[in-house]
Amino acid sequence: YKYGRAVFRINLREAALLALIGLGGGVLGGVFFNQSTQAIGIGFPTLIVMAQPAAVVILAYLFLRERMDSAFFPLSFWVILNALLIAYPLLEQGVDPQLSETFFSGIVWAVSAALMWAVATVSGKAVLRTVPPLIAVFWRWAAAVVGLGVARVFSAKGSLPPFEVVFASAW
Repeated sequence: YKYGRAVFRINLREAALLALIGLGGGVLGGVFFNQSTQAIGIGFPTLIVMAQPAAVVILAYLFLRERMDSAFFPLSFWVILNALLIAYPLLEQGVDPQLSETFFSGIVWAVSAALMWAVATVSGKAVLRTVPPLIAVFWRWAAAVVGLGVARVFSAKGSLPPFEVVFASAW
């Protein structure tokens, strides 16, 4: 095996970034998106999550010191326009009147999902500067599996009510 013991030679910063990718992008982002769709349907959460690439560019600018190209704003407009076109059939359905009281929480869940996935994407780019891709993938999935297992245990005990709905169909 090419990497051998190198799989276990990651520093604390790399471990934190890999855990953030696995737990944040692999577990929490999906849970948050699921909660948003249950709160307000699929249309608005889909539209919000489609704007996630703009958040990635902004976070990369802030934390990785990447420069924004002059085409960023026109391309962002184009991405949002395309997201609207793709999500329009879903938005046309509107929000179920029975779900209207949970609209704000649904939007918060969707924004949280988009931000979690954006943070995981930027963390991935940061960690791949020093960690080989195969090792990063191994730890990303290890963190996600452990995170899902922990969430499953606490959900079964009733400590995490939001996860009960997620795992009812997944397990």
